[in-house]
Amino acid sequence: MIEDLNVYKIQKSHAQRWFLNKGNGDIDKAISALAIITSCPCIVVAYWIGEVAGWPPEVKEAIDRFKKFYHYEKILNIPDSCPYK
Repeated sequence: MIEDLNVYKIQKSHAQRWFLNKGNGDIDKAISALAIITSCPCIVVAYWIGEVAGWPPEVKEAIDRFKKFYHYEKILNIPDSCPYK
């Protein structure tokens, strides 16, 4: 499966603001909540959170989990600041 983060970009700033204001630092719960709130795939939300959270290890672990579980072959439009492509 291929995912393009730009398909969901209209929700990006809202999701990032929500995480910064209400995420309480729990990345896994924030990803789940924001995927529901924004109707965006979890992997997309994980990249958005990583971008504003400074790419903590929990984000990498979540992205790796989603790639494996959903059989992602390619992710398009990953943020330039992402240390793991």
